[in-house]
Amino acid sequence: MFKIIISVCLMLFVSCQGNEKSNPIAVAYGNKLYLEDLMPYFNVDLSEEDSLLLLKNITNEWVLKQSKLNQAKSIGGVNIDKLVEDYRQDLLVNTFINSYIAANLDTAVKEQELRQYFKENEQNFILSRNIIRLIFVRIDKEEKDLKKISKWVKNGSTEDVVKLSEICASQADNYFLDYNVWLDFDDVLKELPIKTYDAEQFLRANRYLEIPDGKYVYLINIVDYKIKNSPSEFEFERENIKKVLLDSRKNVLLKKLEQELLEDAYKNQNIEIFIQH
Repeated sequence: MFKIIISVCLMLFVSCQGNEKSNPIAVAYGNKLYLEDLMPYFNVDLSEEDSLLLLKNITNEWVLKQSKLNQAKSIGGVNIDKLVEDYRQDLLVNTFINSYIAANLDTAVKEQELRQYFKENEQNFILSRNIIRLIFVRIDKEEKDLKKISKWVKNGSTEDVVKLSEICASQADNYFLDYNVWLDFDDVLKELPIKTYDAEQFLRANRYLEIPDGKYVYLINIVDYKIKNSPSEFEFERENIKKVLLDSRKNVLLKKLEQELLEDAYKNQNIEIFIQH
């Protein structure tokens, strides 16, 4: 059983500056918790009531942790020292490997490599969700150039987008004009006031939309879209492909490292295996 001693004196807490510890505020299974140990948890702006409540909560959590630790120690068949040593060794090895990779991995991936991988594995890139390319402008309904801006958004030509970028920088409340970027339609729905219960039907039926939003209006041009379960687009998969290629390089690098470590160890007679073949 454990004994809890909560005798709080906030003045003592504030003035605890000496080297010697005060009496413990809690004892559990022979371990002691001192008021000084909890000082980092407290803010000087806390009221006396809030400080006392925080102190009680922290103390209760400490007591519960000590109880769990005590119960855990009674479990048979668990070699804690070995678990700790295994974890320490794994931590050291992982730190070494991460440092080696950071220093030796070539992270530059050429455009040609990305496209070549996509071309050779195109059958593996099937969309699991709907994606779209679009441009949109959120602008005041009373904007004097609204008709002109609406026309440019609806046309969506390169020339129109250039004009939009110039005028939106100073007159639009929000906008997105990079029509080359493929976006997850579900993510778009979180940002734009589009309401639909059938995403696929919506995308098939709509290209240009004007959606009122309070004092503003959203002007939206859906430039292109692709429905889930159809072949994906290279630009949408670019980052995924880059990650795959870098992971492959990383695996090759680690294999090379392992081979060099073993060869060096045998060469310097630092290892010896006694298993008979």
